Amino acid sequence: NAYEDSNGIGRFVDYADLPDALVEDIIPNHFGESMNEESKARILKISGTYSKARTVGRTWKEDSQKKEEAARPEIRAASTKYLLPVWEKLKRLS
Repeated sequence: NAYEDSNGIGRFVDYADLPDALVEDIIPNHFGESMNEESKARILKISGTYSKARTVGRTWKEDSQKKEEAARPEIRAASTKYLLPVWEKLKRLS
């Protein structure tokens, strides 16, 4: 599979762990770049901006739970059947 073929250069990152995983693990450990407090603060500030906003400066808000609750039962069942096993495997590999 793609992960095994990556020769150790690939990384799985759980969306729920962002942006902290960037500044605490990925940038310093995976990319080998040092992170000073100013760099960390800039990344955390930018991560709070909604990237798909049509207006500049719109604040990002967590809405995963709201979207999950709005999903039809068929979508939830399909996600559990087909996506959950893949997500669990990725978590074990990371």
